[in-house]
Amino acid sequence: MLKKNISSIIIVTLILIIMGMMYQIQMASVKNSGKEIAIIDEGEKSNAKPVVLKIVVIGDAYPDSEKVIKEVNQLLEEAIDVHLAIRYINPKEMALTYPRLFAGGADFDMIQVLPMGYTDYVSKKAYMNLTEDMIIKTMPKTFEELGDGLLKELEVKDRLYMIPSTGFLNNHKVLLLRGDLMGAVGLTQITTVEDLQVYFEGILKQELPLVPLDFGGDALLALEMFYLQEEEKVLYDAYLMYLNQKDTGVNWLVNERGLDDYRKQMVQWKKQGFIRGDSYLRSQSEEALFVKGEVAAIITSVYRAENLVRHLYLKKPEYAPQIVTLNQKANHFTQASQMGIAIKNGSVNAAKSLEFIELLRYDERLFRLLNYGVLDEHYAINGNGEYIPLTNSIYYPIYNIPVWFMTNEFALGYRFRINGIAPFATKNPYEIKMVQDYNPRAHELYKKKTQTLLYPALIGDVQHNNQIETYQEELLEEGFGNYKKQLVTED
Repeated sequence: MLKKNISSIIIVTLILIIMGMMYQIQMASVKNSGKEIAIIDEGEKSNAKPVVLKIVVIGDAYPDSEKVIKEVNQLLEEAIDVHLAIRYINPKEMALTYPRLFAGGADFDMIQVLPMGYTDYVSKKAYMNLTEDMIIKTMPKTFEELGDGLLKELEVKDRLYMIPSTGFLNNHKVLLLRGDLMGAVGLTQITTVEDLQVYFEGILKQELPLVPLDFGGDALLALEMFYLQEEEKVLYDAYLMYLNQKDTGVNWLVNERGLDDYRKQMVQWKKQGFIRGDSYLRSQSEEALFVKGEVAAIITSVYRAENLVRHLYLKKPEYAPQIVTLNQKANHFTQASQMGIAIKNGSVNAAKSLEFIELLRYDERLFRLLNYGVLDEHYAINGNGEYIPLTNSIYYPIYNIPVWFMTNEFALGYRFRINGIAPFATKNPYEIKMVQDYNPRAHELYKKKTQTLLYPALIGDVQHNNQIETYQEELLEEGFGNYKKQLVTED
């Protein structure tokens, strides 16, 4: 009997001990559950990779772009735990590539927005609607600075689809030509269109194996250089709506006699052999052809011209490259380098993308890395706070991707080779207007007519004498007057 009692006691005791141990294990697990999860999270976090933000920009990747982006990503990883991956679109390919990115479902988060395409892509629901709540949470400084002003002005039907730039670069168009050929045709300088024609005629007379002037079939590039800048006008869209430096408001260039005079000049230049008619069919840029010695003069923006001259001094010094302004008042044409950055509709990285744009606006080191390169390798800063290009600057030139120039706050002083060109504007000299009633189907028709009627006329192709008048009439027949009215009349 005693043995049975002892056995029962032992069994009960063992059961109690085992139950107690199980209880302690369970309680310890409950008590430590938060700690255990935290430990797992820390481990996962230490092994987690930064979020990769993919952005599409208009421009070219220079040889040292990868080196610069490596330093950019170190900064971004420390600041917001992201890395930046960049896809470049050559400006000559933009018209074809940009829309395909959306139609083909390309993988990216952010994309550069141009003023001539903003409302178009808003109507196609290509860009994400950026709510006030999103911006307040991810971009508090931007909202404080721009929330009641520029952000409101860029809304379409009370919705915002991009973060705008407040930085202004000089986008004045200049000619870049061969100084050695100037001497060969008896010229020491070129200051007028008449001088330029003497240069072209001299090249043709010598039967040199190159084209006198090449602007890649870009009708608007030559129009800016030889007409709009002279008249102190800035294009608003691809249909030739423009902003006037002397007046306020938007106007339509096709109504003006000066445009037809310009068209006739281009027709004459083509007949004389100064410009090519098939240049838009090739894939190489006119800048590349200039370097190869196949072109005697090109049109480009002033910063790109300065960068190309530095390249040529090292690679082709015998060209003695010259920048020519035709004595136009370049400081009057400082305008927005671009309109800003949009988030692709459907991106899962919208918050991180907005945090990146906030840094681009307010982080000096990030701004200068992307706009100037690596300090003491691509550039130096003198005692006056001015940008000094170093030998390696040709591998990462100043402002090679203007979309990075989101503010003037951290911009360095700059001295152009030609006196009288001011690098920055103090404020936006042009008003911003957004078309609220945008008709995508109508604009597809406008684009076709622009490409088939207007652009050929502006690069000297003659189909009939009243080509521009026909273009104006056909656009108005398709309802262009509704679009025009929203820009020209007061809100």
